[in-house]
Amino acid sequence: MDKKRFIEIKNGESMGIRPTMLVTYLMKDLGLVAVLLVLWNFLEPIAASLLGAPVVAVLMFRNFSFMHDAVHGAVITPRWFNDALGIWSGALCALPFDPWKKVHLQHHHWAGNIDRDPVMLIVNKYPQWPSWLRATLSFFWKAWIPLVACLQYSVFWYTATKHVLKGPPSLNAILSMIVPGAFWVSMFAMAPAAFLWGSVVPGVLLYLLTVEVVNLPHHLELPQYRGDTLLPLWEQHKIARSCLYPKWFAENVVLNFNYHLEHHMYPGLAWYHLHRMHEILKPELGAAYNTDPQFSWILKNRPKDLGEVLRAMEDFEMREQGRQRAA
Repeated sequence: MDKKRFIEIKNGESMGIRPTMLVTYLMKDLGLVAVLLVLWNFLEPIAASLLGAPVVAVLMFRNFSFMHDAVHGAVITPRWFNDALGIWSGALCALPFDPWKKVHLQHHHWAGNIDRDPVMLIVNKYPQWPSWLRATLSFFWKAWIPLVACLQYSVFWYTATKHVLKGPPSLNAILSMIVPGAFWVSMFAMAPAAFLWGSVVPGVLLYLLTVEVVNLPHHLELPQYRGDTLLPLWEQHKIARSCLYPKWFAENVVLNFNYHLEHHMYPGLAWYHLHRMHEILKPELGAAYNTDPQFSWILKNRPKDLGEVLRAMEDFEMREQGRQRAA
């Protein structure tokens, strides 16, 4: 897509922030909390555990996606209110909003650049790790145990801590580190043990598995560049992939986070506009629209060695460099 058409699409659609959608989102979250209370007050512990864990996972992923929108200022105005909601939603999904925001905006700035994009840190470092660690990660990957997501979380927190320690940290940065810690420490200190080990812990693991299923297809096995290459927004469809899910799942569980190609081209759009942007961009881009229908990417790649899954990006880049040299 060229710049002119990109701007025409941007200016041709009315896709501003809608405060009513925030109210709807919060009501749905409160509804999920109410479901948990009903389960643990009226059902036997085994049934409450089995039904409660998915509710915890859905709550966490909804808040991850919501925090992601807050990072882009797409939740509400004024900005202080947007950031306050981002800090709270970050606590619910166990991420530090403000430091994560800095890392995530760097990801958008350097999207497609394997050397500079912080999201690609694991991809770059993986071949250098000891063979026992790579074998362990591959075993868990093939077993559908979300150790890769745990590792990604540790990278998020490590990077966030580095940003804060560079200092002096802002009030948002301090609150973004304290509020998640206070929330989860209070949860484990005060909540009943049956609820914690029956719903919360399995729910967190299910959430982390969902992170792998939903997030990893977005950029893996797509073109990557090196050096100081920067892709403009109208070319970022080359390095992002959208996953096509059932509408109820996309809208209510992941908040349309699966429309990742659309998000990279128009990062300021709120989640409730991404489906409409998908309807515009898919025919506009045609064969250049990268898509993953109905979880096919994760099902295809889960049986593979993890190194093979991650190495595919480097192989693609080397093939592209070879073609360019040949030309």
